Parts: sequence; C-alpha cells; structure tokens
Amino acid sequence: NKTSIGDLTPAYDYKENSEQQDMQMQIDEIIKKLPTEYKEVVELFYYEDMKQTEIAQKLDINQMMVSRRLKL
Repeated sequence: NKTSIGDLTPAYDYKENSEQQDMQMQIDEIIKKLPTEYKEVVELFYYEDMKQTEIAQKLDINQMMVSRRLKL
C-alpha cells in the first residue's frame, strides 16, 4: 500500500483558520461591549453551551428574558 500519512491527514488550511480566528476576535470584542445582562446570557449560551432554561435558573430570570436577550 502506497498511502502516505499525508494522504490520510486532512489538509491544514492556514487562510481559513486565520479568518476564523480573526472573526472570533471580532465577536469577542463585540460581546465585551454589550450591557452586562446581555453579555452574561450570550457568553453562557455560546461559550458555555448552556440551554436557555439553565441560563434562566443561573441568572434568576425567566426563560423568555433569556430568549429575548439572545435575539438582540
């Protein structure tokens, strides 16, 4: 078999990875500028992968408020 490790390994796309990192940095900067009550909800939902009901319980608000804050 003449298959090399390079043939089995997905190609690393530096440009795509760099663009994703740049976008993540921009998103992080935008999140930092949000009012605290929105920032907490967004961070818990997207970074901590919490469900809306879990966020509501943690922040002592109702799920509808969480939903509205995520739709900003």
